[in-house]
Amino acid sequence: MHPSEEIYCDKSNRLSGKTIVLGITGSIAAVECFHLIRELIRNGAKVIPVMTPAAVKLVAPDAMEFASGVKPVTEMTGSTSNIWGTLPMRIFSWCILRPPIRSPRWPTA
Repeated sequence: MHPSEEIYCDKSNRLSGKTIVLGITGSIAAVECFHLIRELIRNGAKVIPVMTPAAVKLVAPDAMEFASGVKPVTEMTGSTSNIWGTLPMRIFSWCILRPPIRSPRWPTA
């Protein structure tokens, strides 16, 4: 059993049955993603990490796989073999193509 399965729904099942695609960029906040992933799993979510090339320089994909239990997407090659059966393709495409949502309280400049 993968270590991430041991903590599944450990805190609650509020996110049970939900799949979250987590985009990780080249910010120093990438090192905090491990905590976020584990908390999402503890609340019942399945997490698919998607890493930019800059994020791969800060955080090892193997470490992200260990945290989430899912091999992270690190390249957009057209092959989606690591997410087939996990996420419908149209939802994955929507997630990748959607612009980031900005809160009205956040500065845009």
